[in-house]
Amino acid sequence: MRAKINTRWGSTTMTVRPATRHATAALFTAVVVLATSACNSDSNADSADPKPTSGATVVPVSDSDLPPIERGAYPVRIPHTWNPAGTVIEAEPKRVIVLGMREQDTMTALGMRPLTIRNFFGAAVPWTGFPWLNDYQRTGEYTVIYTPTRDSKTGKLSGVDDGPVLANGFAQAANTPERKEVFDYEAIKAMNPDLIVAMFAGLVLEDYQKLADLAPTITMVSSDSKDYFSSWEEEMLVLGKITGRGKYAIDLVARTRQLFIDALTAHPELKEASVAVAAPGPNGQIRILNPYAEMSRFFTSLGMEFPSRIEAATRYVGVSRKMYGIETTTGNLGFLDGVDALVWVVGHDGREAMDKIKATSAYKNMRVVQNKRVVELGPDEAEALYYSSATSIPWALEKIVPQLVGVLGDKAARDRTADEQAQKAADAAGDLPINYEPTKTADPNLDPEASTDPSANPGGDPSTDPDAGGDVDPQLNPAPTSTP
Repeated sequence: MRAKINTRWGSTTMTVRPATRHATAALFTAVVVLATSACNSDSNADSADPKPTSGATVVPVSDSDLPPIERGAYPVRIPHTWNPAGTVIEAEPKRVIVLGMREQDTMTALGMRPLTIRNFFGAAVPWTGFPWLNDYQRTGEYTVIYTPTRDSKTGKLSGVDDGPVLANGFAQAANTPERKEVFDYEAIKAMNPDLIVAMFAGLVLEDYQKLADLAPTITMVSSDSKDYFSSWEEEMLVLGKITGRGKYAIDLVARTRQLFIDALTAHPELKEASVAVAAPGPNGQIRILNPYAEMSRFFTSLGMEFPSRIEAATRYVGVSRKMYGIETTTGNLGFLDGVDALVWVVGHDGREAMDKIKATSAYKNMRVVQNKRVVELGPDEAEALYYSSATSIPWALEKIVPQLVGVLGDKAARDRTADEQAQKAADAAGDLPINYEPTKTADPNLDPEASTDPSANPGGDPSTDPDAGGDVDPQLNPAPTSTP
């Protein structure tokens, strides 16, 4: 089968063989102004917590496994950042435009082909070539959207670049005070959409109002209204409602969660293993990812934990979860040391930069390197975590968990030794008197009933706890980055 990719908003098409990993994809330049936005909105997660279906451990990989559109699925109201009261979708959408960077992955897994898609990593890495996609997802006539960004000071637009990082150093999904992504509204109007989905896009209110005049528009669905920080669960549940399979999406989330639980059950050494995630920058810098970035959530979903110093470093500049991470130099590689597993997101274009980092004495002297506890994610693995979809997550678990287990092997032995020592100490102590009276705390602000459920918050939200996370290394003075 082949996927037809429109080279522009017209009728010219070209075919792309889905099996070709780096097949050429078409580009289309458009215009949108994205800026940092913050607005209170209601959470879009269903009130009923999804429960796993008994025995379900595999997410379907074929559209033939999908149930029909559910009775009473429409009309449906979708609350989101720029319309907390909810945008109403009256009937099943037929002409859907996707402006977010990853929605098409789960949307097609739920049986709806949009008119447009985004190539998160540029033309050289077309979405239709990813190995986790099924035939239904790969095939279809898609128009690929690729946008320039505008410099807020000079007003100049960037050229169309072939990769996740533009020539100006900003990511494709730029949404900063310095760079603003730009879409062509006339081209969008010409496609006559009946729905526009821009969840992983970071639209400002002005953009939303322009788009909403063209068709019902769904923007960010993160429960805290932060751009690019909605979890895969949030997006999956909302896309289920959009595609008329809301109940099925609840089950899909539960089954996907179960995959993480199964991995943790099979490999208990993953639990509470400390992890840091970083990426080599294009100009020699190192990018340390925020624990709340979509790639980081994969590891916290496995029960792993980010060191408090990393949470502190990503919030101490004052913008916390709005950031994807911080940038620093190889001189600060020690900041990443001392973890059970160090994960490098090398991707499809970071090999040369990664090799330069590995050649430095600072890298070679890291204990985590000397103990061989480093995992490097290649192109497909990195992209699977970026999309974090109903189909990419199972594929990523199959590929990445064995690598994590490989570097955590000695942790399993250390955990067993610690348990044995603890048991010996308990046996030696014998029976001890136990005081069942509750201990009063001197701090009246502490809430003894506060939830400690790690699934509700990966590692604790530093934005709500100014004292959490410990002190930042005074030698580390990274520059913040606000783009994925």
